[in-house]
Amino acid sequence: MKRIYIIEDDRKTAFLLSDFLQSHGFDTYLTKDFDNIRQEFLNFAPHLVLISVSLPKSNGYYWARQIRTLSICPIIFLSDKYTVIDQVTAIENGGDDYLMKPLKLNVVLSKLTNNLNRVYGENKEEKPSNTLICEGIELDLNTMVLKYDGKSQTLTKKEFILMKEFLRRPNLVLSRKDLIELLWESQNEVDANTLSVNVTRVRKKLSKLGIHKAILTVRGEGYQFIPVRTD
Repeated sequence: MKRIYIIEDDRKTAFLLSDFLQSHGFDTYLTKDFDNIRQEFLNFAPHLVLISVSLPKSNGYYWARQIRTLSICPIIFLSDKYTVIDQVTAIENGGDDYLMKPLKLNVVLSKLTNNLNRVYGENKEEKPSNTLICEGIELDLNTMVLKYDGKSQTLTKKEFILMKEFLRRPNLVLSRKDLIELLWESQNEVDANTLSVNVTRVRKKLSKLGIHKAILTVRGEGYQFIPVRTD
């Protein structure tokens, strides 16, 4: 089931979109805190984002740029304007497509489906909702077991959280700050080396599966997961 993150301050439009998309088999999440969109995105890990250009405080272009630092998922802008300049601005700020309000739901579904197919593949078999799969690496979300090439490793809770984040965002640099916030509620309680220790443990579990050097340390930034490296 594909996850759609809806960032829209017009609640009537937001609920209309959510109900419509859920009726077509999508899992949706509506923004609850317009000051905390980045963290909501991290928590929900959507396959696609529908975002209004006009939002409280920071506009949709600002938040699209923030999302682009986290993910390559499709971003579709929703706007009352439809000029060439508006469309160019959307693309320059990380957008993949553009929809004019008032929305026509059949057009929304068509553009959403086309963008999902373009990024994730039209004929790929849908993954079980309890399993994350990336380049043959499988993570069972119920048992916290990591599998690859006929081998398996059981992860600890912290290892599981890290591996899940890496599989959801392959090839992207994940900041130390974001990973620490994901693993621990209070950063004040975390020793500077604690994250590194947990990443090292995940690397060892991957090595036992025959996957080596897949988690890279990006100096001054964080970590990058590149599936699948065995050199």
